[in-house]
Amino acid sequence: MANAYALVINSENVGIGVQVYPNGLPSTLPSNQVACTSEQAANPGLLQLVSGSLVDYVPGYQAIQIAQLKTSCGSVISSGFSFTSSSPGSSGTVLLITTSTNDQINGGGAALVAQGVMQRATSWAASGTYEPDSVVLADGNYYVTFGGGTSGSTAPAFPASFSTPVTDGSVTWELFGMLVNTAAGRVWLTAQDTVACYTAGAKFVNTQLGTLTVLENEVNAASTVAAVQAVVW
Repeated sequence: MANAYALVINSENVGIGVQVYPNGLPSTLPSNQVACTSEQAANPGLLQLVSGSLVDYVPGYQAIQIAQLKTSCGSVISSGFSFTSSSPGSSGTVLLITTSTNDQINGGGAALVAQGVMQRATSWAASGTYEPDSVVLADGNYYVTFGGGTSGSTAPAFPASFSTPVTDGSVTWELFGMLVNTAAGRVWLTAQDTVACYTAGAKFVNTQLGTLTVLENEVNAASTVAAVQAVVW
């Protein structure tokens, strides 16, 4: 004898499981069970007992559709966003910035550091005393000294590339930069580009999350299975 199936329902008559009867259905089922087909037994959470009949349970389909939308949203975010660099070594290059959860956390931290550097920078001054980790703004870029010292009487030729220090009196200046993850590997960005890049990244992520919210609302407003499943990314 083929298996027989009964849908196990909760107090709201929504399916929560299946009872299999190898020897056929008993003459009387428990009050929390209703006979169903093998196809119906495959997805008990998508059925509800209404007026003695099993019908589609729309909230169950809504939950599945929303889960799929969240997966799609995550995939779009993880695919990254484009940013055009103006930094030495990659100027004019369109970079695909990766946006995994760790990248977002690290990128946000890098942007905060870069923003802090820009805010505390001063203009270069001749014969000035600079403490370690001082930052100056010169030629439109930000330069940091890790050792400090006293600047010379005339401005040095500040470097336009990373990792090219310049001596200025007893001060050594380096172009400030942050390493960011891209699809092609790690790339140095200036302080300005670091802030601009991760500002664009935050906007990109928020745009995708905004789209997700709109679609979730459409799913929750749908009253039929067909309408629910019509809402896609």
